Amino acid sequence: VMTHILIFSGIIKKHYNQVTLLLPILLTGSVMMALSQLYQNFLIFLEVTYILPVFFIITSIVCVILSMLIIPRFGIYGAAGAVAVSGASSLMMHYIFVVKRCALLDIGRL
Repeated sequence: VMTHILIFSGIIKKHYNQVTLLLPILLTGSVMMALSQLYQNFLIFLEVTYILPVFFIITSIVCVILSMLIIPRFGIYGAAGAVAVSGASSLMMHYIFVVKRCALLDIGRL
């Protein structure tokens, strides 16, 4: 919304209007990565930091593969989508691991 206001008021040039279509995808990816980092803190608390590099490597591989497949076809929107999907995969891996680990320790009921 703020980008539309800045474009309408003339602070940002009108030809940047296409960026507004990209921003929701980037915001989704950023939210997914931020939530993933929240669960990384749980992994540090649970003292299982050895799994963090494994999740990071898997997420990076997912991002590279998706980028190679999607960017040639969709350009910058494909890049934003690849980042959003890799962020979602990182969040899912961290979430599933933390939930299963808390269930094993019986601290999930706190």
